[in-house]
Parts: sequence; structure tokens; C-alpha cells
Amino acid sequence: MQRCVVRERVGKRFAPVLDKRLLSNNKNALFAEWTGIGLLFVSFAIQLNHLDARTFFGDEFGSFDEALALGKNANSLPYFILLRAFLIWSDGEFWTRFISAVCAVLAAAVTYRWVPRISTLPHAQVTMLLLATSPFLLVYAQQMRFYALALLAASLSIWAFAEWTKQPQPKRLTVWLAAAVFAVAALFLNALAVLAQMVTAFWLTTRWGRRTKIVVLGGAAVICALLVLLPPVRTLGFNALAAYTNAESRYEISRGLSLSAVAKIPLTFFFFIFGESVYPLHLWLVVPGVIFFGAAAVLGIVYLKRYPQMFVFVITAFVLGLGLLYLVFDPLAPPTLQGAAPRYLIFLLPLFYLVVAAGTLFAKTRWLLLPLLLINSAGLALYWQGDWSYTDDLVNWRAVGQRVAEYSNAHTDVVADGRAYELTKRYVASQAPPYKLSEYVPRAETERIVLLTNDFHAERRADADAFLQNVASDFSISATWGQFPAFLYILTRRTQPGENVLVDAQTGRVETMPELYGLEFQDMRLPLQAKVDGNSIALPGPFVLDKNKSPRVFPLTQPTNAQTLWLLSQYIGIRKGANTQVAALRVSYDDGTHAEMPIRIGAETAAWDGECYTPCESVASWRKRAALLGTSAYPDSWREFDAHIFGVPLELNPNARVTQMELLNAQDTGKLYVWGIVLR
Repeated sequence: MQRCVVRERVGKRFAPVLDKRLLSNNKNALFAEWTGIGLLFVSFAIQLNHLDARTFFGDEFGSFDEALALGKNANSLPYFILLRAFLIWSDGEFWTRFISAVCAVLAAAVTYRWVPRISTLPHAQVTMLLLATSPFLLVYAQQMRFYALALLAASLSIWAFAEWTKQPQPKRLTVWLAAAVFAVAALFLNALAVLAQMVTAFWLTTRWGRRTKIVVLGGAAVICALLVLLPPVRTLGFNALAAYTNAESRYEISRGLSLSAVAKIPLTFFFFIFGESVYPLHLWLVVPGVIFFGAAAVLGIVYLKRYPQMFVFVITAFVLGLGLLYLVFDPLAPPTLQGAAPRYLIFLLPLFYLVVAAGTLFAKTRWLLLPLLLINSAGLALYWQGDWSYTDDLVNWRAVGQRVAEYSNAHTDVVADGRAYELTKRYVASQAPPYKLSEYVPRAETERIVLLTNDFHAERRADADAFLQNVASDFSISATWGQFPAFLYILTRRTQPGENVLVDAQTGRVETMPELYGLEFQDMRLPLQAKVDGNSIALPGPFVLDKNKSPRVFPLTQPTNAQTLWLLSQYIGIRKGANTQVAALRVSYDDGTHAEMPIRIGAETAAWDGECYTPCESVASWRKRAALLGTSAYPDSWREFDAHIFGVPLELNPNARVTQMELLNAQDTGKLYVWGIVLR
């Protein structure tokens, strides 16, 4: 009885304190909930902003195909099932990309839930804020692709893993296993996230000592490495994965480990920080971005040591993810396969922000959050601006459609190559359906051909080049437009068919049939304006002289009086010394005479970043920016400079008329790009 009285008195005495603590906890919980909801709204607003501004690009049409033919690609089958359901209502840009936007928002919400299970609520709030404003996440939240769903699925598996390790119960283990299966189904390479979770669970178990764990993990790594060294195992594994993902490649030989594969590791962090639309040499943003995010990441790793489960999992996930993808899987893939990209490791994005957010949780480092958010905001703005992109989604095909409409009539055929065909059907209005390039033969009544291409693979661009050469005797180029990888050529039927070429009466430009250029000119736009002998001339594009190509011959329709021939060219490839001859120009006259002129580095042409000495001069230029291309790199791809096209005036026989010109290659290495021939 006395104890009850004492307990009652103690309870009355401390009741106000207990009530205040309970009220304080309720307020904190309510604040946390509203903070999470507010961050969700921020994330949703960012993902929906300009969601339908960009036109579809090649990979998105691949999503269409795989959604309409379910089972064709087993990789991310859940996404294609979901997309198939959405296509019942609409196939527009906003509606189909809405799936990815919602998945990105939900991934941020799930991250907000699992971080407090192994850390603190403030840590979760900062992590979610950085993830919600992530430029990298925005790229895939605004694409009709499966990467945002893959991130959501991976985040769910991490959440289930955190719950199970906190309270190891059979029910929670079942949930984790189900989440792991869903994660791998959403994206095959999410298996790396699941593997990191399994290794973390094994490392943190108390059933074995550290030495035993090291022996087991080391032995497993050695066994896997020995298996991979066996050619039959590599062949079987790659071909099975290719069949699973509906890839066309088959294993022949590995590309091997290269410096570009190793360089992809720091580049992954670059893209995680800035997204895929921040040009690497925008130093005003890149330098402070690397400094602030780098400092926060280092501090974050120190902070995470307070939470062993989180620390081990984060380190394991990054080591396995980056190491296996770039140092094992990428080198083992055949050279014909596109290299590994940061999007394949999208499951690491919340973990990256988890580490960075941890660096802002010290009492003296909370101010770091402001510059981190400013850098994120700059990355978002540059993505919406659309000036530069690591991928190929910058071309506005609505604008292409408007250009085509200017030239179309009842006698115009619109022709598109493989990757441009679906884009043409959707965005280019014409009086008749577009033709596929592989099936097209000009009709007798065709007056004009509009050729559209959209392929950054050199081997597939060759089909369009062959087509241009095949129709050159009946059609000539009247207009061009190019923003790599998209090209638009307007071909007009000749009044006099044949191999002979015309000379423009006003500018003196000799008619030449261009070829589709590659990644080295992705910063240049067609038509390119050149200043030749005081006149502005629109250049339709270059053709190439190299060891694999025959001489280019230009017989003129009519013999032409000219005092000077201007050759517009540039040399790209292995460095050559001054006065090294790379080509020869042979001019034929109507009196039966010939003149052969050497084309030499520094005299009649020059490297595109070099100098050409008087009378040779720069007639056109553009800013060539660094390109992050990995195995697709070309000479000078990692550099930024002013690229030049050089023009040289070559004296002609004043007493005879020009009837033909011929360009011959004289080097086994490098390429001479000829942009034009002008007779003055």
C-alpha cells in the first residue's frame, strides 16, 4: 500500500515532464511526416517540369517495341508490363514518361523510410532532399525507360534488408527475398545491389570470426575469377545474358581491360554529382561541385563509421558495383557491344547521397548543404536548357518535322533509316507515309527526296552513305541540316542525269555529295557557313579521303573558266610533320593538259586544331568540346579547342577551262575531310 502511494506521488510529480516529452515526440514525428510530404512535393514538381518538352529518342522507341511484344526482353519485364497498360490510354510523351516520374518520386520516399532504420531522421531528410533535386535522377525520371523503376525496386530491397537486419525474423526475411527478386527483375544489374546486401549480412554475422569470413569471401572471389577465365564459361554466360536482354551481340572475344574502362569509375561519380547534361569543362560549376561534394563525401564516410551496418553495406555496394561492372563485366564484353554506363548502377545513387548527406550532419558542417543544393540546381537548369548531353537525346524532332514541311509536296518522298523511321512517322508530316531506307527505290515521278538519318554507329551510317552515292547521278543536294546524330538531306532531281557535276554560278562551289560524319563533329551544325574569298558559302558536309576509299572524281557538266581553285579541308588522325603530303589534287583542262598539286600539312591543309600558313587560311570554325566516349573515342576526343576548316587558293591554267578534278589519298593513316571545292 505504501509503495502504491509512493508510486502515485512519483507519477504525479513527473507527469508534467512525461507529458512534455510525449508532446515533444509527437511534434517531432508530425514534423518528420510533413517534412517527408513536403520533399515528395518538391521531387514531384521537379520530375514533372518539362516532362514532355523533349521528343522521343531511339531507346524510348525500343521501350515501345518491348512493351508491345511482352517477353521479347526479359530484362525489366515489370516495367514493360506497366508501360503496356499505360499505352491503352495514350502514347504521348507526358503520359508514357509519367511512369518514370512517379517511380523516381517513390524511390525518394522509400529512401526516406529506410535511412532512419540504420541512421537518424535528419540524415534521412537531407538524403531525400539531395535525391529529390538530383540532376542524374531527373534524366531517367523524364525518359520512357526502365531505370527509374529499377531504382525504386533496388530501394525497396534496401529497405527490406534494413528491416530484416534490425529484427531478424522469418517474415522479414521472406519480404527481403521477395524484394530482392523484384529488384533483379526490374534491372538485371540490380543483382549487384542484392549481392552487396548478402555480403554485408555475412560480414556482420556473429556466427563466424573475421578470419573465417575473409577466407570464405576470398575463396569465393578466386573461384569466380577462375571460372571467368574459362572461354566456354564466358561464352555461355554472355550469350545467355544477351538472350535474356534481347541483345543482338554474341560473344566472340573480350574487349579487355582498358584505361577508358578504369576512367568510367570517377566518371560515374561525376555524373552522380552533375547529371548527364553538365559539360565537364564548365569549370565554374565542375570545380566547386567536385570540391563540395568531395569534401562532404569524405566527411560522410567518417560519420558513417558510427553505424557499422550502414558503413559496411555502403562500402561493399560501391566496391562490388563499380569493380564488377567496369573492371570485370565491361572488359569481358565483346568490342561490338556498347560499353557500360553509369545508369546501370543507378541503385548506387541513394547510397551516394546517403554518404554526402552524412557529411553535412556534423555541427560545424551543416552549411555544406547550401552549396550542395545550389550545385544540384545548376545541374537541373542545364538539363532543361539542353545545351550538352552525354547521351543522344538533344535533337528536337518537332523542329525537324517543321523543316521537312518546308520542302514537301506531292512529288516528295520522305525516307528514313532504321533509328529515324519511328521518329519520322511520329513527328514528320508528309503527304505519304515515310519509306524505310533499306526498302526504298526512287519512283519515276519523284522530284525530291527528303533523307532523314539518326544513327551514331558508323557501321549503320554506311547504309545512308551508300544510298547518297547511288542516287548521285540522278539527284543533287539542295539543302542540308545536321545536329549529330540526326541528319536531314534534301535531294532534288537533276535536269540532266549523269555523273557530271554542276558549279554554282554565284559562289563557284562545285557540287559534291557529302557523307554522314561521326562523333568527332557532334558539336558542329549543318549547313556550315564558310568565308571563301570574301563570299559566304553554305557547306553541305564533308566527304573523306582515307586508305579505304577510292579517289574522288568530279567531271564538270560544262568546262569552266576559273583562275583559282579553293580546296576546303582539314586533317584528322595521327600527327604528321609539316609539309607531309596527305593527298594530291589532279586538275584536267579542255586542252588535254593536266596539273597535279600536292596537298600537304601546313601548306594546303592542316590538322583541325593546327595552323595553315599563308596563303592557306581558316575559312570556318566551331568550338569542339571534349567528348566522354570510352571505347568510341577518336583522336582528340578528350580535348576542347577551336576546330578549323582550312581553305587554300591553288592557281589554275588561265588559258584553259577546267573539265575535271580528282582527289587522291596519299597516306595510310589519318583522314582528310574535304568540305568543298570552289572555282573562282
